[in-house]
Amino acid sequence: MRYSFIRDILSQAFMIEPSLLPIYNELFRGLLMGARMEDEKEVLQSTIEVNSNKNNKKSVNVVNLKGLMTRHDGECNYGTRTIARHLREADEDKSVIGHIIVIDSGGGAANSVPDLAEAIEALEKPCVAFVDGMMCSAAIYAGSYCDYIIANREDDRVGCVGTMIQIVDYPKSGQISTGEISVRVYADGSEEKNQDYEEALQGNIQMIKDDVLNPLNAKFVEAMKTNRALSDNTLLKGKTYFAKDVVGTLIDEIGDFKTAMDKVVSLSKENSKTQNISNMFDNLKTIQSCSVIEEASDKTVTLSTEQLTDIDTEFGKLNTQLADAQKSITTLNSSLTDKENRIKELEKALEGVDNKTEVDEKYPQGNSDDDSLDHSEKDSLTYCTNYLKQFSK
Repeated sequence: MRYSFIRDILSQAFMIEPSLLPIYNELFRGLLMGARMEDEKEVLQSTIEVNSNKNNKKSVNVVNLKGLMTRHDGECNYGTRTIARHLREADEDKSVIGHIIVIDSGGGAANSVPDLAEAIEALEKPCVAFVDGMMCSAAIYAGSYCDYIIANREDDRVGCVGTMIQIVDYPKSGQISTGEISVRVYADGSEEKNQDYEEALQGNIQMIKDDVLNPLNAKFVEAMKTNRALSDNTLLKGKTYFAKDVVGTLIDEIGDFKTAMDKVVSLSKENSKTQNISNMFDNLKTIQSCSVIEEASDKTVTLSTEQLTDIDTEFGKLNTQLADAQKSITTLNSSLTDKENRIKELEKALEGVDNKTEVDEKYPQGNSDDDSLDHSEKDSLTYCTNYLKQFSK
């Protein structure tokens, strides 16, 4: 049993769909009592090719986020740190055009979210979340950072935005049913150590809400509102919804895995256009005053008067170069036209030489009396007629 996995479970606030809590309670209790679990981890990562060009293969990276979410790997699950690492590595692969995260999770430990969320946010290539059963609590928290969310079925479960903690322990002092005595003692000057925890054991829950749960939940809600462009908290109060009821808000559409693949391809093409625009801005950085262009938090860029003046000057130079280039093109086109006309003249002259017969040269007037004869016949008749005319003079 991995210590880091158990620590994640026992020491963290949870963002989890409530129907799963009794199941996990029994699971954790069994682990603490020494139960062993068989490794049933699914394949973490795979790639699906989207073209058949051997010299320029393109593929979509697919990773699975399933079961209980923890930061570290468990006996039957991959931790979010491992998933995040695989996403980053795949994003650096030139043949990968984007990612799909297949999600079937009711959430998990609150500390499992940041590593995965940061990795998704840092991806340069598009990332689509594909809900395959459930995307709740910590899972939707992380999934909201994806560029697009598709649910496989109308009755997939989505939402449960909220934070909770469950504390199971003995009182600060007392006798256990087995006859043992339990006492927790804190050093002088440590009056605030575990104070919220101790207060909660006595039924005073406000302190742990104020110190732990509320700050975590505020960040959760704010991220959901930002990532999903939600104007209020209507869908962010902890309720779990059917996917069909939150299309356009918590998710973007309902479709199969092919829909997710097509979306990645589509977003990848749009991303290429964006990259081209980014390259244009990179070119501006060759101007000394524009060597550092910073984006504001809302992705806008503000340029100074000096920078705008230098950009105008640079564009003026480029326009002059463009005008010179256009003149050169016009001159070349004119020269090309002259050469084409000369070629036509030569071809026409050659045609005249090839078609002119010996009879035509000697008797250019020809015989116009019989148009029904073909060319060779007319040539012969004209020759004979002109020849006989010599003796009649």
